[in-house]
Amino acid sequence: MAYDFANDDITFYDADFFGDDAVFQALTGGTPVDVVVIVDKIQDSVPDGYGMQVFEVVTTINAPYSVVGLPVRGDTFTVGAVIYTVEGVLSSNRLDVKCSVVASVAPAAYVPPAATGYDFSQFQNSQYLGTF
Repeated sequence: MAYDFANDDITFYDADFFGDDAVFQALTGGTPVDVVVIVDKIQDSVPDGYGMQVFEVVTTINAPYSVVGLPVRGDTFTVGAVIYTVEGVLSSNRLDVKCSVVASVAPAAYVPPAATGYDFSQFQNSQYLGTF
């Protein structure tokens, strides 16, 4: 049985099946755009010239080209509390675009150290904090 992409109800970028809801924001400003993306972590080999392979983990985002166009360095995708900043475009076939991104936590999700439950008051008048 052949798979009918044109008439199938399931699309590749469907948050119910593959992707995650995100908000795309261009570096140049403009209105943020709702988009469904696929966040992936891949291993990328780094040749070092000494006959061995070194691997690094690269975070990538796939997004539909028709929604985000061709992102540039500095554009962001926000997925939940994580902000993914575009480092560069890895590939694009004018249907979807694959970007290398760096993840950071949105400021609202930051938990200050004082909220960790540790009591640092015992060190305020410690003999070790005196003059040296």
